[in-house]
Amino acid sequence: MYKMKNRKFIAFLIIVILIVLIIGNSLLSTKNVYEKEVDGHNGPIRVEVKIFNDIIEEIKILEHNETIEVVESTLDLIPKNIISRQSGNIDLITGATITGQAIIDAVSQCAKKAGLDLFSIKANQTNDINYNQKEYINVDVVVIGAGGAGLSAAVSASQHGASVLVIEKMTEIGGNTVRSIGMYNAVNPELQKPLGINDSEDIFFQETFLGGKELADPKLVEILTSQAYAGMLWLEDLGVKFDTQVDSCLGGEYARGYYTMSHNGSDYIKSLNKYCTNNEVDILLETKGTSLIVEDNKITGIIAKQHNKEIIITANKGVVIATGGFGYNIEKRMDYDNSLTADMLCSNAPGTTGDGIEMAKDVGANLINMEYIETYPLGDAYDGGLRNNIPDSINNGILINSDGKRFIAEDANRDNLSESILAQNEGFAYSVVDSDYLKDEKDIAYLEGLVSTGVVTKTFNIEELASKLMVDQNILEDEINKYNKFVDNQNDKDFNRKNLINKIDEPPFYYAKKKPTIHYTLGGIQINENTSVINTQGKVIKNLFAAGEVTGGIHGANRLGGNSLPDIIVFGKIAGYNAAMN
Repeated sequence: MYKMKNRKFIAFLIIVILIVLIIGNSLLSTKNVYEKEVDGHNGPIRVEVKIFNDIIEEIKILEHNETIEVVESTLDLIPKNIISRQSGNIDLITGATITGQAIIDAVSQCAKKAGLDLFSIKANQTNDINYNQKEYINVDVVVIGAGGAGLSAAVSASQHGASVLVIEKMTEIGGNTVRSIGMYNAVNPELQKPLGINDSEDIFFQETFLGGKELADPKLVEILTSQAYAGMLWLEDLGVKFDTQVDSCLGGEYARGYYTMSHNGSDYIKSLNKYCTNNEVDILLETKGTSLIVEDNKITGIIAKQHNKEIIITANKGVVIATGGFGYNIEKRMDYDNSLTADMLCSNAPGTTGDGIEMAKDVGANLINMEYIETYPLGDAYDGGLRNNIPDSINNGILINSDGKRFIAEDANRDNLSESILAQNEGFAYSVVDSDYLKDEKDIAYLEGLVSTGVVTKTFNIEELASKLMVDQNILEDEINKYNKFVDNQNDKDFNRKNLINKIDEPPFYYAKKKPTIHYTLGGIQINENTSVINTQGKVIKNLFAAGEVTGGIHGANRLGGNSLPDIIVFGKIAGYNAAMN
């Protein structure tokens, strides 16, 4: 009897201990979980942060009202980067800077509740690395950068028999390509002629060369304009699907631009990445190239860092630099244009800081056209992003300033548009369209989606439009009526606009506030027709190739809208081929 009672007591004691432990653990975990609600772009953002032993272990976005197409990367990457660095000193993601800063602020305030200062915590997992590990890799071709140009080079090299490794310093692939609207310029008479578009490769060349103020290398321009369509067919073979709609992009007179089905640059990255996944092309993320290896006057590989590890990669055949431009590097862009200060909006990915340019410069590469930095006139007025543009607004709409007036031919080149918009009161303009120009159901649904997220405003008459724009109704009405007559007569007497295809006469009317945003660095590494890098003596640096925005000489002083995607595809293909066949 005593033994039975004793066993019951022991069992009871064990249960009590377990209950205490469970409750204690529950209290302990609850004690280290913090929540904070802050203001985002479209409303409150509620963030949960778990902190244990002064370490930020987990960050969750519990609620938000942001536009998911714009902030998807931000919601994923900002928490990851804070945890990785254990610091709030991280790069914001362009196109969603307000959202990103809000998340950092929320986490910072949660950290303070735990007695931590997020901005004094050392970024101990990525900075001040003591390389206690080394890894050696041997491949035929190394590609630095996993944006559109880098992945095109990787696929091309693989298709020609090379073993390929891609390194990317960011936590995801895509670079600036995924932030683009996906328009690809190419001459395609089969689609253009039935629409009355009398285009040709020669016209394409002239428009590109003259648009760049005749400062581009004519040989490179000829390659771009003559091989763009072949590049488009190559993409289709890889699974990219294009819409049959033909558009002209900002600053272009001829309609030769083709969207992917989602009207988004991510379509290119998905198809290129799928090939890499299926064909043993490895991509190392969070791996930053630091220097090129030079032996016997040729490039034989690269040195990279990945967290606390140094990676020495031997390239048997060639290295391709495809790290993009330097638009996100405030100090570097101000070296060439001191007007491009930190308060200027920027549409670029955070990784576009000019790393590849510096690596090439360190081995003697020549840099050209570095002073030409392009702004995109119609960036989002709040964060500089490009994804929230009203579909085809530049061809079918008008630009109105804060006085309710037009102020420039809307089909002017990008430089003139940006300069003119910045000269307006407070440096912005309203992009205004009516409702009858969109025929495609997907475009209509997309526009209404922008309205539902608050990015675009819908008004049902001129009176409401004037009220929302806070301009005099009579002035606005007179300006629109005058423009409509210009369309009827095909003669813009005020600004000599050439593209006059749609009147602003069918309500409802839509508008969005726009500001110029730093968009594209036109200068970079000098290359020849084979994408071989040229040194300061005008000679080829053996085994070193470059493609994409990291290069200079293709666009001159100004880039034709829709030309960046054929640039990265055409020259990425060439770079991959020549590296593989080297």
